[in-house]
Amino acid sequence: MGPAVSQLKRRFRPKKLLLLGKEGVGKTTLLSAFRMGHPVLVEKTNSFECHALPGWTAMDLGGNERNRQLWHYFYPNTDAILWVMSSQGDPDDLNDLYDILEKNRVLDDVPLIVVLNQFKERMDTQEVIARLRNRPTRVLSMDVRRDFQRIQQYLDWAKKESKA
Repeated sequence: MGPAVSQLKRRFRPKKLLLLGKEGVGKTTLLSAFRMGHPVLVEKTNSFECHALPGWTAMDLGGNERNRQLWHYFYPNTDAILWVMSSQGDPDDLNDLYDILEKNRVLDDVPLIVVLNQFKERMDTQEVIARLRNRPTRVLSMDVRRDFQRIQQYLDWAKKESKA
């Protein structure tokens, strides 16, 4: 009965969602607007924040260099990753994502949602997906202050794709 009970608990526990990306790209803005149902003014995340969403425990990890060195402690038991990039950000943000996924095998097969925040021109989403080699991936171009409701369908997709 012990293993059956623990499997049942795992099945019905909230899924773990990591919000990752460099500092100032809109992670906290997206999460706060989604939680509140309307855009809100937020301060930058100095360390990390944990929020309950329906069916998810969302870990908003600060994107400054000091915090990025601690991200790997949060990777185990992750059910989905939401990677946010800003059009005003560094074009190498995707390379940072690829490096993280390549170096951390514990994230293999974890569904990935890439949010392109405020991108004026379309990025080649097929190129992004191709570089991620067989990882379940969705790419969403949006303004996190106005289009935050669109994230729900992507979270539903990630929940279905999650192995845990």
